[in-house]
Amino acid sequence: MPQKPVRKARPRRSSLHETGSVNRWDDVADRFLDDKRRQGCSVSTLTSYTYYLTGPRIEVFRSDHGIDIIEDFTADVVATFDAELRDAGLKILA
Repeated sequence: MPQKPVRKARPRRSSLHETGSVNRWDDVADRFLDDKRRQGCSVSTLTSYTYYLTGPRIEVFRSDHGIDIIEDFTADVVATFDAELRDAGLKILA
């Protein structure tokens, strides 16, 4: 009698909550980008998201404003970032 195929058990990934790194900017950005890939975003969109979340402009902004964890990126900080982009002739936020 044929047996059902047995799928190997996948190793359990520790959640970011368990590792204590849920708040790190890079971890959150990576999770966001992974989610967008799974949702089928275009390469162009993913490239833009990656640049906005990890590029030099956000790195300087984060450094200037002391943002290391995602909770530091409040609505007021987003508005400040948007204003700085507009002053530079850029616009990424609606």
